[in-house]
Amino acid sequence: MLTKKRYLIFIFLIMKMTVFAQCTEAKDSEMAKYKKLTETKDAQGCSQCAMLALYFCSARHTVSVEDKRKVSAMITACKGNIKQMGEPYCCPEYLNKQPEWGKEANSNDKANNKENNNTTDLENKLNDVIVFGQKLEKSYYSMQEVDKNRKELNELSSLKGNFNSVEEIENVFQEKFNKIASTVDKTVESENSAIVDNIATMNQLTGGNELIGQGVGLVAGLLNNITAEDRKREYEERLKKQKEEQINRLKAMKASQVVEVRKALFSTFPDGGLPASSKSIENQVIYIFSYSANQYTIIRDKPTLTVTNVFKITRNENGTWPFKNAILKNLQSQFNNENIPIILGFFTSEKDANSLRDSFLYLASQCDFDLKFLTYTNNNETNDKNGNDFWEK
Repeated sequence: MLTKKRYLIFIFLIMKMTVFAQCTEAKDSEMAKYKKLTETKDAQGCSQCAMLALYFCSARHTVSVEDKRKVSAMITACKGNIKQMGEPYCCPEYLNKQPEWGKEANSNDKANNKENNNTTDLENKLNDVIVFGQKLEKSYYSMQEVDKNRKELNELSSLKGNFNSVEEIENVFQEKFNKIASTVDKTVESENSAIVDNIATMNQLTGGNELIGQGVGLVAGLLNNITAEDRKREYEERLKKQKEEQINRLKAMKASQVVEVRKALFSTFPDGGLPASSKSIENQVIYIFSYSANQYTIIRDKPTLTVTNVFKITRNENGTWPFKNAILKNLQSQFNNENIPIILGFFTSEKDANSLRDSFLYLASQCDFDLKFLTYTNNNETNDKNGNDFWEK
């Protein structure tokens, strides 16, 4: 079975008709409209509508019964051609519209019943031509080649799928982009071959009369408005647009995921503290480290996260521990920002503290932070030797 695009040529080549001087794009707005759509929207579908607009214009200026019958047959065939090509139609309003006929043609038509019988014969011959053309093997396979090449172009100008990186998107884009130009050339060549095959078919059926030259001229006038270079640009721009959409979609998705991972990191490493009282542990020294980050900037690209070294806290001479607030104040002054420092610990082993710090840094590096490091100097080591317990303050 022939594909719907196969019908493009037939409508131009089946009959000879009078093209009236009044029916030009300059004088008829409908013809101008569909000529423009042929150039900008759909070369195949809208070119059919451009011809239908020409026939409707011709109908308004018919002066003889013969003209009316020819135009009527062409309108009927063209509507059928458009329907065979399938939706979406470029001119759906035309499919059920009836032509307005010239007054003289209508008068002559009513006065001659014999001519009506000839119209029926002519339409039957027209249908026979279309059916016969569909069965011709060479025309069939030439249109199959056109369809295959057009499908390949559509695939090359599409950048669908799930991508894990911008580099992957760029690689697929470049591979497809490099093939577009040669595939357009191949498509144009197959279209030209299909036109020649269809002309040869119709020439065989019509005996090579003058309608062939007229039909070829109409086809060429419409299709040549869209050059190969125009088509290359169109497919390339379509692919570029999809590349940008894919990159933006990937960035948005990754940004959302990274924010959630950052939140999970902070939840996994919450604020710790110091021993609660002088009797809670036997150790004279404990170990902690700290980090500083603005919780409200984690939605941005590469927010800053500052991490200290592991440092020790020594028990006071009276058995208590330094005030946590004093350590936080000293940390904040050294971080040199307004963020409240987070203390991680405490640890009774320096090795354990460094092991957790290494884990924290590894996870933070996966969250796309701008990691900075601070060597903390504990200025409270000699303070509050006789101070009160932190929890009593």
